[in-house]
Amino acid sequence: MCLHILVLTSGQALKSSMLRKEVISFHESEPNSAAVMKSNGDIEVTRVNNLEIPMMLEEEVAEPRAMAPKILYGVMTKNEESHRAQVLAQIETWGAEPFKQGRFFATASSEFGQANYTNDVVRKILHRVSCPDDYSGVVCKEAHTLEVGFRHSPDWLVRVDDDNYVDTGLLESALSSLPGEDLQKPIVMAISLGCGKGSHIMKSAGCPKVAESGGICGGGGYALNFAALTLIQKLGWAHVLQEYESIRRSGIGYGDMVTTCVLNKIPGMEVRQLYGGAAANRVTTVKAWQYYVGQRPLTYHYMTAELTRWLHAKLQNTAQDKVRALEAKAFDRGCCCWTDEAMREECQSGLSKIVPGMSGAYQPFQKPPTHQTKPHMPDLKTNGQFVSPI
Repeated sequence: MCLHILVLTSGQALKSSMLRKEVISFHESEPNSAAVMKSNGDIEVTRVNNLEIPMMLEEEVAEPRAMAPKILYGVMTKNEESHRAQVLAQIETWGAEPFKQGRFFATASSEFGQANYTNDVVRKILHRVSCPDDYSGVVCKEAHTLEVGFRHSPDWLVRVDDDNYVDTGLLESALSSLPGEDLQKPIVMAISLGCGKGSHIMKSAGCPKVAESGGICGGGGYALNFAALTLIQKLGWAHVLQEYESIRRSGIGYGDMVTTCVLNKIPGMEVRQLYGGAAANRVTTVKAWQYYVGQRPLTYHYMTAELTRWLHAKLQNTAQDKVRALEAKAFDRGCCCWTDEAMREECQSGLSKIVPGMSGAYQPFQKPPTHQTKPHMPDLKTNGQFVSPI
């Protein structure tokens, strides 16, 4: 049985006052492809591919009404217990609403590691992809995450890692405030731009535009609209993966750099700056993290599960006794997020020289905070525009 019906897509088409007509085939052998309900002779589709979509018959088309764009979050993670814990902390904090609304997913290797996903909420949103689960698989996961995101048909796919915290209110407000025509053109919005600028490695890997102008700094996250995802999809996902791996073999192991290189090769694709800033540079002291909280950027990087819960409580103005309890779990003698014992000992001895540097950019013509004045030049993987004297 095939039903020809009119689909009103959420956000993307409606935001630009356009309607997109699609034909959906419903087959009894594919019960998950569409759930169809008859009422008084009219046909109403309530769910397609696990997404709730409002439906109406062609002769009943009404004036389009403004709707917020559908913003989907795609998280890259690993099959290790610490990474499972980080994704779970995201689901319990900033990702709670997106998770409930089906706007949150994670990708991990199909190679099972130490993480135990039995009867775990993380298992519900986990997509396993055929990539190595070590650092060599980052580029592969990046490509697959875009593919999974495309299949969800979002207005925007926000690509972050399992050690990111996203201020969804600020980020979604920033994306929703963009002109309606930006949903129709293939656009990628980077919270932080400039990584790879001046890099001879990028140039020798066949990415001269990245070497000249810089690319996406993935630590802050980035967002692709559906038009951009569609343009990538037209290349064929198998071809996209081959292109990603080819660049990786040329010596570029950073997923964000490879993505930028691939995007630059697609005619009509545009990479822009999303204003709002990111706390993308690693810090270890509670004082430095408190500074980041005061800046209210769109995203934060290098989070642990405990730090994610503490940060969320701070941003939500939770009662001070609860914040202090979470702080005690997140920080050991005032420190967290170290990469080795030497960094931990340096921090706990009060000798840490790491200062919080904000990445990305503020709104045009808006002055940055007065205590962010020292310029910080980007290298291959850092693009902090301002550095605090902390």
